[in-house]
Amino acid sequence: MPFRFLDHDADIGIEATSPDYEGLFVEGARGLTALLTDPGTVRETERLRVEARGDDRAGVFVHWLKEILSLYDTGGFLCAGAFEVAATETFISALVAGERRDPARHAARHEVKAITWHGAAVVRDGAFWRAVVIVDV
Repeated sequence: MPFRFLDHDADIGIEATSPDYEGLFVEGARGLTALLTDPGTVRETERLRVEARGDDRAGVFVHWLKEILSLYDTGGFLCAGAFEVAATETFISALVAGERRDPARHAARHEVKAITWHGAAVVRDGAFWRAVVIVDV
């Protein structure tokens, strides 16, 4: 499973897995979108360049999700996927695809307040990469 939700007190955790490091960012963004609305309703009608920096892999992942959430908070942009992903230990640049929220088609699931640092991790786990982040809802 590319991403799943984790129980966490009053918050929700997202765990993303991928055979490659870049794929973690795609799955993390999809997981965040799935908290906001049904990802199956989100079309790829617009593409935006998103970049994020961090001190380490976990920092890049947290800042990446903060950028994806910021697109939603400031313009209603819902991420359906990502292309041209280039990531290092301290930087990511990707072209994200999605569309602006249409309340008639995108029913709200959760109000996501913030991406937190609590328990944030990115690790190589056998043949897969795994990232965990807690989301304040």
